[in-house]
Amino acid sequence: MASELGNDPGGIMVSQQRPADNLPDEPAPSDAPTDGQPGDEGQPRQDQPPQADLLRFIGVGTEFFMTFAILLAAGLLLDVHLGTLPGLTIAGAAAGFALALCRLVGQARQINRRKHARRDRPAQRPEEPSP
Repeated sequence: MASELGNDPGGIMVSQQRPADNLPDEPAPSDAPTDGQPGDEGQPRQDQPPQADLLRFIGVGTEFFMTFAILLAAGLLLDVHLGTLPGLTIAGAAAGFALALCRLVGQARQINRRKHARRDRPAQRPEEPSP
């Protein structure tokens, strides 16, 4: 740690350290939290915070709405262009709802599989050295 010594007007020696000199020489720890197992430094925790689930569900809901809205709008635009109002609008709404529902069920199954895979995975124990 480098420091410079200076003289105080009263004749007392004062240490003048710069803030960067006070930092430890060891590397900064990873920002990713770990679950405390030896050898898993820097690996993300297995149990995710509730915000991760919330964001995932917000994404699924947004995808559901956008799928429905895009196909509904496509049906409405075709109806206006072809003059068949409200036939294609209803068909677009039905197709959008069906497709969005299929995607919602598929993503719910995927989230459920991931959750069960994490829960059913046996805890990893560190290997004990053999005598």
